Amino acid sequence: MRPPMRPQLPRSLSLLCAALCGVMGGACEQGPLVPRTPVPLQPLVFTVRPDLTPEANAVRERRLMRELLEGASAGHTWGRLSKPPSLPQTVDAAQLGQALFDALVKRDEGLWEHAFVSPRSYAALVHVKEEKARERIDEFLASAQPVWALFDIERVSEAPEGGLGAVFKLVELRLGQGRDLHNRRASDPRDIVQYWGNTLVLGLHQVEGVVFELSIPKIIRTPDLRKASDGRPMLAVASKLTAPSELETFIAAGLHLKPELLRSQDYPYPLAVGNFWRYHRRKRDEAAPSADASDTPLAPARRAGRRPDPVADDLDLPALITSQSSFDADEVLLEITAIERYGTMRLVKLRWSYNDQELTKREDAWLVTPRRIYTCARACQRRVDNLSWMLRHLRERVPIFEFPLRPGQSWGQTRRSKKPTYQTAQRVEDVTVPAGIFIAALPIEGISGRDDPFIQVTAQRRDMARSQGIVRRRLEGRTRKGDAVVIVEELVESRIMP
Repeated sequence: MRPPMRPQLPRSLSLLCAALCGVMGGACEQGPLVPRTPVPLQPLVFTVRPDLTPEANAVRERRLMRELLEGASAGHTWGRLSKPPSLPQTVDAAQLGQALFDALVKRDEGLWEHAFVSPRSYAALVHVKEEKARERIDEFLASAQPVWALFDIERVSEAPEGGLGAVFKLVELRLGQGRDLHNRRASDPRDIVQYWGNTLVLGLHQVEGVVFELSIPKIIRTPDLRKASDGRPMLAVASKLTAPSELETFIAAGLHLKPELLRSQDYPYPLAVGNFWRYHRRKRDEAAPSADASDTPLAPARRAGRRPDPVADDLDLPALITSQSSFDADEVLLEITAIERYGTMRLVKLRWSYNDQELTKREDAWLVTPRRIYTCARACQRRVDNLSWMLRHLRERVPIFEFPLRPGQSWGQTRRSKKPTYQTAQRVEDVTVPAGIFIAALPIEGISGRDDPFIQVTAQRRDMARSQGIVRRRLEGRTRKGDAVVIVEELVESRIMP
């Protein structure tokens, strides 16, 4: 008996299946298509040149996309760039330094690549095939990508007026030791084909005496017909670039952004003189206050902006002491008392007031930038107007807030421990406290400075609501007697000035 015949596919469909089988590397079998585990797609350039590093592939893909987009905008034909843009000739250090600076502050990636040696010149200099030289140049560009990305501003609305050229200025490109082709020191300028240990020096327009020195290990000097048809030697970068930690701190803090971002109505944490937040404190196993917290005996004193007086406010002092005896205070008031301006930084003074028996107070100071908030101790406050000192100081400090806050964000990793100091939750939450319901608050795990005067804090969670501040805080730690305790602070009322 003959086996049942398999239905025949149309010829056109058979050819399509055969083509798909070829693309899938022979994954198809005779007969109906069998579902297989999908293979992750690789970028086009990676598929063509899998021997390149992912970073070098990324350079080639960006170059390809730029040429396609520029070709479409220039010639109205997708992918055809009729004529390369006019680029400067870098015959000396001043011109090369200007090209690098303009590329960074104007975000001109074509000019950025132009400042690096061309594959043809590099191949002729070191005697390798041009394709091998092209790989090497792409690796140079890939290694310099962190410096290029450092000057990128995510939101155009946050850029300063006049762009980054209004913030930074070119001081000089300082060439290092001149060497010949065999890496020997060259005393005769005509024998120099490379410079070792070069420095691109940037300064600030508004602050004198602050400079940032970017390291360029190698710059070569060789004829480049792509840049100069007369065959004159050009200077070009032939290595990675490295930014100093002070510049990384300056940009990470957002000090290159427009100062208007620090306005209280725009800043994620509303910081204006007169703002206050009043929190009810309780142990985790104690019930939250059932009555309206604004009707508590301490509320009139809080609204008046002064500390409560047990006599004047007619408080039941013995009952108050008894209710507080378990963990010292059941209420805390946070007030903004003063703000000092220093360019794109603010020094914010805060006062924490507790209603324990001694009416404990503690003064704090925050250094506020468009992107970060740091605690600022006395040494920091004394030198707040010294930007050079401040940048060295901040690079060793972990900010207590880093904006914009996003779910799943972390910061503050140290060399000794890969665990971050702060970590946000994977999703936002709606928080209900006596002051109301706050939509899309973001929890932040991590200890931030002097967190409580009564317990030694070992873990902390802060629920941050944009434009409202911290609406709830959970503190884990130990009392003075060594007992484990968890304290919850919930917002009762606040005043946010416009």
